[in-house]
Amino acid sequence: MERTGTIRGGHTSSESQDIKNHHGTLLDNTADNNNRRRSVAIAHIGNSIQYFNDCPRMLEHMMNQRYDVTQDSCLRGGANVTGLFEKGNGMRNKFATPAALKPDGTYDIGSPTVEALLSSSPPDAEESKWDYVIINDHTQAPVREANKTESIQTFQEKYIPLLDSNNKNATVILLMTAAYKSPAKNSSDLGDFDNFTKSLVDGYAEYATLFSNAKIAPLGLAYQYIREHNQRANDPTTTSEAPSAVVSWEALYAPDDFHPSPHGTYLEACLLYCTITGQEPPEYQVGWWSTARYMQPPTVQPPMPLPTVEEADYLKKVASHLCNIAPAAGATSSL
Repeated sequence: MERTGTIRGGHTSSESQDIKNHHGTLLDNTADNNNRRRSVAIAHIGNSIQYFNDCPRMLEHMMNQRYDVTQDSCLRGGANVTGLFEKGNGMRNKFATPAALKPDGTYDIGSPTVEALLSSSPPDAEESKWDYVIINDHTQAPVREANKTESIQTFQEKYIPLLDSNNKNATVILLMTAAYKSPAKNSSDLGDFDNFTKSLVDGYAEYATLFSNAKIAPLGLAYQYIREHNQRANDPTTTSEAPSAVVSWEALYAPDDFHPSPHGTYLEACLLYCTITGQEPPEYQVGWWSTARYMQPPTVQPPMPLPTVEEADYLKKVASHLCNIAPAAGATSSL
């Protein structure tokens, strides 16, 4: 099958940037003829790259500014797509927080398994279909041949049959994760940051060919762009005035050098928003973080800072730039 999403020159492109709801209706406007807001159902499948700082809820806040969004997830720390499918949800303890507490006294930890998530109806939906299914693999999996082969087999034998059976109209969003800031988790053989990133680009491009309708959210390329932007801004030999690097590349990472900081998670949510909607993300609201079910481990003290309004605006512009989205009317871009 040919995929509809590609990576070219550090950008994502697709045949259509319109978004669809679970009835297959194009969401080219935020409201229908009866002035009702469109509905969008999003499933998240992945690991700590998504649950650190609660990317699913951050994206939900962004989407809810223009659409009526439902989301659910199956997440497990350290998992690749095979391990997640076999072992299921691993958030019972991490999401046992006040922000995850539901009125019935239970916690919003997501679906128990990938199979349950892709087989069941989204909350309040009339049909058993997701509009978008966001998937990330373990960061090293697409880079190591044996692990990539295993992931491809799992996609073909486990994920794709579920998508074809219950979610034929769904668009798969492959979240291309970022290379580590420094060698971690036995990754020193994967080369430097740029080589690691190139291998991730190649691996996710290969994954995308497996699905009938897939797009790639190029988070790793956004990290690389900011790293290069930092270098240009700080290069004393630059003859022309370099744009200000509002956010440092290092600020995208947690202290362990591979998990995302709140800045990294906000950039991640912006990339997903742009990939789904083809629009620039809405205005940042710092209060969105208050609903995060998990931020970072308690051992990280003091807590990592949240993006300022200026920093969030820069990250939003980076995401829009990587997804070929022009600035909104009246806005300017410093990138």
